[in-house]
Amino acid sequence: MKKVFLFGALVLGILVASCDKETAKPASPASPAPLTVSGSIELLCTAPWKLVSNTIINDTMPLTEQIKACDKDDQRQYFKNGTAIFRSGNVLCTDENPKSIDTTNWFMESINGAIFISEFIPSKKEESMSTYKVDELTKDKLVYSLEYTINKITTKHKMTLSH
Repeated sequence: MKKVFLFGALVLGILVASCDKETAKPASPASPAPLTVSGSIELLCTAPWKLVSNTIINDTMPLTEQIKACDKDDQRQYFKNGTAIFRSGNVLCTDENPKSIDTTNWFMESINGAIFISEFIPSKKEESMSTYKVDELTKDKLVYSLEYTINKITTKHKMTLSH
């Protein structure tokens, strides 16, 4: 009889607990963690990137999409040792040599909480450095921007790449 009583109490306890109106609050959506240089390098170097879009904004061209069909199959691959390889794809632009492969050097730094990628040709480090601000970097998407002024016209490029 004692076992039946304990079993009944256990069943009753389970029923009461399962009928409890109070439910757990859903977790608030986690905001993405801020990019760090080391985490960004890991994401950047996982696989080759292909250009998806290149938007140009300035006073003379308010918003234009500047991506040619011959650029869509090109690949850019970053390596942790500070080198990057640009490979032209099968669809060549008219001014390209067949299937070119260019090597550049790069580094990443954090300035005021923002991540920047600087690329340069090793033989012309000072003359040919381009620095891009990383706007978004995930395992599948890289968005970076570049801003410059020539003849008092400020131009902004926003490039999106994916694997």
